[in-house]
Amino acid sequence: MVVHGMVVIRGSETTIRHAMKAKVAVFNTNIEMQQGETKGTVLMKTADDLLNYTKGEEDKFEGFVKNLAEAGIKVVVCTGSMSELAIHFFEKYKMMALKIMSKWEIKRIARAVGATPIVNLTTPTPAELGFCDEVTFREISAQWCTIFRRD
Repeated sequence: MVVHGMVVIRGSETTIRHAMKAKVAVFNTNIEMQQGETKGTVLMKTADDLLNYTKGEEDKFEGFVKNLAEAGIKVVVCTGSMSELAIHFFEKYKMMALKIMSKWEIKRIARAVGATPIVNLTTPTPAELGFCDEVTFREISAQWCTIFRRD
């Protein structure tokens, strides 16, 4: 089989396994909520304090993923870690998400789709986005892999 594009031996972190005519965002960083700058102690007196502790940060993070979806992005690729919360929001907005451990492979994917790897969690500009005619997760010769195909 000859593929015009790139094949990656990695699956989607979400249940979304196929995207057609997809805008692709490539992040050269972890996708997770920002940690605080300093360490400290938080005193909670009620159960509501515990429930509302990270609510503001979660809303801000959901806003980030929602902005990606509104920009028409269907596939997100990152290097390093991807939090469970990020996967949850990618599922909610029906986005395919891949976690690639190699920085060299991230660069190759970015080149294959025509994207610029982004180093901070912001919505990419149209010039920084890549494009694929089809991104799919399937079996090739007894090996499951993700295919980035461009016509």
